Amino acid sequence: RDAACDWSSDVCSSDLILNSPELWPGLNFYFEVFNLLTGSRPSSDGFVARIPYPTISLYCKDYGIEGEQREDLLHHLTAMDICFVAHTFAEMEKKAKAPPKTAKK
Repeated sequence: RDAACDWSSDVCSSDLILNSPELWPGLNFYFEVFNLLTGSRPSSDGFVARIPYPTISLYCKDYGIEGEQREDLLHHLTAMDICFVAHTFAEMEKKAKAPPKTAKK
């Protein structure tokens, strides 16, 4: 069972929260930055794009993240972003292939 939240929903079910994976020590920072910056991604007509590099770069500049820490942040954000976009695209394909819902009588 997928332990990820349904990103199209405003609320994750409590079951998903209770069964969510634990992050290794130190990785929570990257997840928090990802959640903060995910709102800056361009999207239109249901298409979800990656978080723009200038957004990540500006975040690093604003918070003084340099050198190896910056490289680590870029690495982890890129990995999460690729997975997020792939997951979102797969969900969109599933919905597109699903039979249309009929109104209940």
